[in-house]
Formats: sequence, C-alpha cells, structure tokens
Amino acid sequence: MFEGYNGTDLIPTRRTLLTRLKDWGDQAGWQEFFDTYWRLIWDKVWEAEWERNLLEAALEKVKLRVRPAQFEIFYLHVLKERPVKEVAATLEVSAGQVYLARHRVGRLLKSEVRRLRQSAS
Repeated sequence: MFEGYNGTDLIPTRRTLLTRLKDWGDQAGWQEFFDTYWRLIWDKVWEAEWERNLLEAALEKVKLRVRPAQFEIFYLHVLKERPVKEVAATLEVSAGQVYLARHRVGRLLKSEVRRLRQSAS
C-alpha cells in the first residue's frame, strides 16, 4: 500500500506531522498541515453542508404534502430523536400513530431526497 506502512501503524509522515501539531506555536507544522489537508477538509465541509441543505429542502417539500399533525409527530420522533412514548404522551396520540407517521413521512422524505439528488446531477 504505502511504503513504510504495516497496516496497523499510522503512516510515518503523518505521525511526525501530528506530533508537531501538539505545539500550537509551530507555525511551520500548522502550515504543512494546512497545505496537505485543506482540500480534504474543505471537501468534507462542503459535502456536509450540501447534504444538510438537501435534507432541509426535502423536508420543506414533504411538510407541504402531509398533515401538520403527522409532520409534527415525525419531527419530534425522528428529527428530535424523542422516544415513541414521549411523543405519544406529548401529542396525545397512540404509539401506533407515531410509528405510522415515521414510516409514511420517512418514505416521502427518502423519495424527495432521491428526486432532488437526481435533479441536481
């Protein structure tokens, strides 16, 4: 794979770079880190932002297609990660309604995300 890489250890140049980064005053080490990894970091940040925007756009579209009560159930249970019992008690609905909303709205959301991805490419 990489010369000097035994499959269990870090690549030697990475180890020295990481060791140098422990010193906050090592400007040369930080510059080397930036020069080496800026594109990787930028790509990951951009990708995460793209995914977040895609999900938000899909949620807005789906929100218009379902009853407000159903979306609220989905929002609390799936997006806010509240337990079924808590959502059911808070909104005075049955656990079955929570599961049903999760399934129906989730299916619509997946479909909308897929549609938005296809239209973006």
